[in-house]
Amino acid sequence: MKPLTFLTPTFNASYQLRECYDSLQEQNNQNWQWIVLNDMSTDDTGDIADEISNNDPRVKVYHHKDKKYALKGIYDSLNTDFAEENFDVIAILDGDDALCNE
Repeated sequence: MKPLTFLTPTFNASYQLRECYDSLQEQNNQNWQWIVLNDMSTDDTGDIADEISNNDPRVKVYHHKDKKYALKGIYDSLNTDFAEENFDVIAILDGDDALCNE
């Protein structure tokens, strides 16, 4: 079974990005992957996302080279970065969101 894919468009969400990741780790179903789309953050969002990715192979980080905002970033990534991927389920999880653990 393919993993549940969470796409997270983010801009300057360093204050809550670890909490977002922690909420994924607390899920009963651990068959997930997390794709962080860093939209040219000016804080340390990119560094935090890279650190998480370096420690968890389920996490991928893409750093936009130009400003895309959430919807265009998702659209462009699905049509370029992940065009060859075949996802079963994709959920959008903003960088300042967290999942409940039950």
